[in-house]
Amino acid sequence: MQKNGHPLRSRKSESEHRAARSPAEEVEVPAVVCLCYDALVKWHSAETAPAQATIEHGLAIAIQFAAVHATLERKPAEVERLTLI
Repeated sequence: MQKNGHPLRSRKSESEHRAARSPAEEVEVPAVVCLCYDALVKWHSAETAPAQATIEHGLAIAIQFAAVHATLERKPAEVERLTLI
């Protein structure tokens, strides 16, 4: 279907995107982003060891969240793969 010569695109509204996300995602994703910025600040301040520890912590949270998501999606092979990381 076209309007004024341009194809119409189906777009989800922001509220539809929010409704599709789990409450866990709302909490965990900002935490990982904050840890990433914290690691960057530490690294730029020549605090390489603390930056590495922060990166590892952020990765652990992200992998844990991915495993929970795979569990909810009923993907046992993906859960197992993530537990081996």
